[in-house]
Amino acid sequence: TQSTWAVYPTLYLIAAAGLYALNLSRMGIVLLFVHYCVESLFHMARLVYFTGRDGVANGLFYVWYALFVLARIATVTFAYITLYIGLNKTSVDVIHIAEGNFNTRLIRFNVMTFIGAVQAYMMWNFITFHQRRMNARALNERKQANVNYVTNAELNAMKRTKKKLDEEFQHLTEADQNQVKETRQRRAKAK
Repeated sequence: TQSTWAVYPTLYLIAAAGLYALNLSRMGIVLLFVHYCVESLFHMARLVYFTGRDGVANGLFYVWYALFVLARIATVTFAYITLYIGLNKTSVDVIHIAEGNFNTRLIRFNVMTFIGAVQAYMMWNFITFHQRRMNARALNERKQANVNYVTNAELNAMKRTKKKLDEEFQHLTEADQNQVKETRQRRAKAK
């Protein structure tokens, strides 16, 4: 959306700069390569869509959907293997800035937390976008089918009105209640 257009580039910049500063640039290159390969497929699908080839574009979008999820899983998996299995063997207790060794448990934990949070944020946006899109498509299909569509607000208003009428009906005398029932039955038969 318009309000979050700068979020992804900012996250990429922070991630790349942080991984470079912590001497994790090889891991950063692999993670960004996986991410940008999937993103390039998304942009290719958009370009094909803009040329008017909807069938080809839809196929590319479906491939992108699957690869996007797989890339998120692969990113978290690769980061975990690198940080907690590979780098754990050469871990130090104290940061050595002069040597450029930042391989402490705290740094690895924070890097893993950042990567996990970014991947969760991206999956959250992906899922909510597609959920909104499916809801809009279902609403559009109902409207096209000329089905009487009632929103939640309208349904709640109808329930309040019915409850109010029922309360008024209870306050009537027995003779008046019978008269209301007969009137409703006549109206139902007339329809």
